[in-house]
Amino acid sequence: MRDPIVEEVRNRRVEHCKKFGNDLAAIYADLKSTEADLGGTIVKRPARHLEKERKVFATG
Repeated sequence: MRDPIVEEVRNRRVEHCKKFGNDLAAIYADLKSTEADLGGTIVKRPARHLEKERKVFATG
């Protein structure tokens, strides 16, 4: 089943990437600029600890 909202988000992401030639540094800079213009953090997630995650997979 296709979700039109998910489809739209994916299409916008592709267009945004094309706008910057898939240059991750330029995409990041643009997102940070948008974030600053809005006056806050758009998404903030805690740091991931990769070593802990690897241990979980190694024991499982």
